Amino acid sequence: MKEQVMLNRVCAECGEPIVVTHQTAGDIIYYQKKTYHSKCFRKLCKGKRRKAGDKWDKALQDFDTIRFKSNAHFNDLLIRDELYIFIMEQYKIEVIPSFVWQRLNEIFTGTYKGMTKGIPPSHLLDMWRRYIRKLNKIAAENTVKGKTFNTDMRIRYDLVVLINKYDSYLKWREKQKILAAEQQRKILERNKSFIDIKTIQTKSKEHCEQNIENEMTGLVDDIFD
Repeated sequence: MKEQVMLNRVCAECGEPIVVTHQTAGDIIYYQKKTYHSKCFRKLCKGKRRKAGDKWDKALQDFDTIRFKSNAHFNDLLIRDELYIFIMEQYKIEVIPSFVWQRLNEIFTGTYKGMTKGIPPSHLLDMWRRYIRKLNKIAAENTVKGKTFNTDMRIRYDLVVLINKYDSYLKWREKQKILAAEQQRKILERNKSFIDIKTIQTKSKEHCEQNIENEMTGLVDDIFD
């Protein structure tokens, strides 16, 4: 089992360490380049606000929005770290080459030549993981043909392939969403049918029990006439 990626931070309010993971990111606040436990941030806002409309009062009112943005911020950092680890493991390197940092940033922002839109780190990582076997196969075929690439060239080549595959990847994701929604609809329908059957059975049982009770009541009335 692979080790979970995490970020180490210190709460700017209580001074205690914070371990950020995908599971804990939703309860951690990133505000004005400082990190807080969510409860510490609430306490800070309540203690520092002086009047309605000041910075801390507004932060408290916007707490849910700030927490949502903080979660997105930390998850993005975690995914980037997962991507860097993936590259090092797959291409057997100990240090990410400087050109890779630059190229990845261009891909994320969509400024790499020929790109019309950026590729989010989460999409690139998912796509790379799913396509790595194919990329390895392409590399092996190139080697047989006498086209040998060093590690830097191989990463450059694979990134170009992934960029060209992005539109197809987006269509695949959309198809998966539709299939997932259809599957969920079928599950809900099956559950509804099961509930309807159980309801009918329950009502039938209740009706039967009521008839028996009525008959028993009639017999008791006869006895005590």
